[in-house]
Amino acid sequence: MPNGKLVPIYDPNSTTPDGNGGYTRQMFAGNRIPISRLSPLAQNIAQYYPAPNLPGLVNNYLETGAGAKNLINNAFLIKFDQNFGSRNKLAFTWTKSSSYFNNAYDSDLTDPNNWGGSLPYPLAGRQYYHGDQYYGNVFRVNDTQIITASVVNTLTVGVHRLTHPEHDVTQVPGGQNWGTKLGGVANNPYYNNGFPSVSFATDNYYSWDSSKLWDEYHTEEALDESVNWVKRNHNFKFGYSIALLHMDVNNRNNATGTYTFSRLETATPLDNTGATGSSFASFMLGAADKGTFTVPNAQELLFRSHAMFVQDDWKITPKLTANLGLRFELNEGATERHDQFSLFNPDVPNPACGGCPGALTFLGSGAGRLGRRGLWSNSHGWGPRAGLAYQFAKDTVIRAGFGIFFAPEKSPGLGGANDGFTSSPNFTSPNTGVTPAFQWDQGLPAWQPPPFINPAFNTPNGVTFWMPSDLEKTPRTYSWNIAISRALPGHVVADITYTGSKGTFLPSNRENDMQIDPKYASLGSLLTAPITDSAVQALGFTAPFSNFTQLLGAHATLGQALRRWPQYNSIGQPGMTMHNGNSTYNALILKATKRYSNGLSLVADFTWSKLLTDADSAEPWIAGVVGVGGGVGGSAAQDNYNRRLEKSYSVLDMPEVFKLTASYDLPFGPNRRFVTHGFAGHLVGNWNLATYTFYQSGYPEGVIDTGYNNYLFGGQNRPNLLTTDWRAPVSGDGSIRIKSLI
Repeated sequence: MPNGKLVPIYDPNSTTPDGNGGYTRQMFAGNRIPISRLSPLAQNIAQYYPAPNLPGLVNNYLETGAGAKNLINNAFLIKFDQNFGSRNKLAFTWTKSSSYFNNAYDSDLTDPNNWGGSLPYPLAGRQYYHGDQYYGNVFRVNDTQIITASVVNTLTVGVHRLTHPEHDVTQVPGGQNWGTKLGGVANNPYYNNGFPSVSFATDNYYSWDSSKLWDEYHTEEALDESVNWVKRNHNFKFGYSIALLHMDVNNRNNATGTYTFSRLETATPLDNTGATGSSFASFMLGAADKGTFTVPNAQELLFRSHAMFVQDDWKITPKLTANLGLRFELNEGATERHDQFSLFNPDVPNPACGGCPGALTFLGSGAGRLGRRGLWSNSHGWGPRAGLAYQFAKDTVIRAGFGIFFAPEKSPGLGGANDGFTSSPNFTSPNTGVTPAFQWDQGLPAWQPPPFINPAFNTPNGVTFWMPSDLEKTPRTYSWNIAISRALPGHVVADITYTGSKGTFLPSNRENDMQIDPKYASLGSLLTAPITDSAVQALGFTAPFSNFTQLLGAHATLGQALRRWPQYNSIGQPGMTMHNGNSTYNALILKATKRYSNGLSLVADFTWSKLLTDADSAEPWIAGVVGVGGGVGGSAAQDNYNRRLEKSYSVLDMPEVFKLTASYDLPFGPNRRFVTHGFAGHLVGNWNLATYTFYQSGYPEGVIDTGYNNYLFGGQNRPNLLTTDWRAPVSGDGSIRIKSLI
């Protein structure tokens, strides 16, 4: 009963071909699932649902607690300075910090009053023991040497260490043994790691994600050497930096597994309108639409980078100053301490499908390996910088600048770069719910445990694909600005600034190489039919390789045959390792600054801007949490064959921002203009009024269509717009208004 409305429930075991290229099913007698058909695992999980405490069939539980928590921040600093004469100074700094939460549930998981905003334990989902935790240490030694009156050398050596654990409360403290308590999903040796995550893809049922068990360690060793040389009207700076970033992860995320249920398995075949079927009914039957888990793994990554620069601050005339510089950056290809790196190559023959293109290759030395350690070739870039400041008139200065700036290579976890050493078997309904991915009480389908130095590893389940050639393109931003500053009466300075930037080769996650070409969209649901179906063969379609049906089994459909690498059910997207994103930013900034006089000081600025991008997915937590709804900015392209459509307002686009900070000393009391003496002067004197005012326009909101399926394996669908009148109602019920827009 999604949304409290009775819907027909169909028996997935009764699915049969209808003779016309489609399928048919029978309803359960009396629209009631027999007790004998209920999934034991689902029943064991369902016992943890709290009893309703509100009337009605839906929305009938109100959490009884507020989820109280306290943020604990600690910081310690020790610093030593030592002067060796007047020309040499040595400084040592140690900083230690920690940030974590003391949650009410940390001391008693079973008390429902300790939870807020979710169902109680163990259905809370993504609730960490001690919350989001960060522990850091910074050691830094700085040596400043005055070589001559005009030459100063500075050497800095530092080590930074950041630890970030993410431990779901169903997994830490250990020993909770949920697989033993619930029954577990067979053929998953890690079912005892934590509570299984369950997602309802349709019908708005409560889902939970209890998959997190992750430890992350960032260690950076850095050396910076710079020389400052003043020569007449020039101030020269030269420098070199080297940084070694170690990123070590102990990844046990999703070892227990995530299981997705849809209405499609209990609806009339291929009906995703909501008129039939229920994802919760599919759950109680154990008919999973999708399922995946990850074999625990660890990585010890090394990113090494170098930078050299030269800069000249040149005072050409008393009214004209130029800042000229050039920076060279080099990022070496990442390595893994134990050479547990693999790489999907789209052209290497895959023995699992008779040599069809697309297979894994393995780095390192030895049989079946490539003989190299670096995951990609070195990337580099030249970054010129230029700035000018010109005093156009007595009270007016014009400034302009341009520069190219590079981002360091940092691809957290390098997801998919260790396929063969770990794996995330992924099981999906081969035909949009006509056949379930699996019955979870019967266990997962067969899968191969790592390690395997085998080009055919995880065929046909799936691997992750990303291009080293993308990583060899260093992300860069071209930035420019021009500003005019003018001093006005009353100690006021007014600024007007135009600034812009263009991002190129940005990390993105929009590529979806497994989408079917849109020219086949007219085939509709026939794409879900087996490749051996007579209607498919009548159109002239054949299997892409001889053992297609044997390798893919129930997934050997027409749609699968038309995908780029039909030997795989899925090709994962690597997120921050695809450098094919773009962005543009333009802004006009108006600013007024009044220096303190007559008791008043203020700073006011207004920014009018536009940020367009197709790379919001570079940081999935931003795309999924801030701004755009429905994951519009954080999912694969709607149409991989036309990714230009993805460039739109960023989730962080704020067209209008106004800030005002002001302070005014009231003119009463001693040393002020009024009531300067006596008791009254002390009573009303030395008062101050201050304000901080902040205004911003809202983040953009995304609109998606989860009910439409074109069977092309594309990204999130978006409806067409019928108007460009975006103004939302300022009062009343806006639902009718929203419906008129799409």
